[in-house]
Amino acid sequence: MKLPFAALPLETSTIDADGTLTLRYECPLCHRESSVSGVDRDRWQAWRHGITGPVTEVFPHLTDGEREILKTGVHPACWDLAFSEEALAEFQDDDALQPYNPE
Repeated sequence: MKLPFAALPLETSTIDADGTLTLRYECPLCHRESSVSGVDRDRWQAWRHGITGPVTEVFPHLTDGEREILKTGVHPACWDLAFSEEALAEFQDDDALQPYNPE
């Protein structure tokens, strides 16, 4: 079974009074903390273990940005910066497609 890629939440994640989770993540791009609230614990655990379907089906009530945080830890502001038209245009430059050579 193929497991979904999912970022690991920080230890500061909590179980809320209503039994849902507030999951906290550190963005791998800027290292700021972000969180996603109202996550059903059983659904989240099943999704993390690859038992359920895609994140869009398991958590339809979350925004696209919140689902991206669950998957990668990247919050919407960094996602927009990393994948803006300007950022993507840089990768269409021939020089940007050359193999990395640290020497």
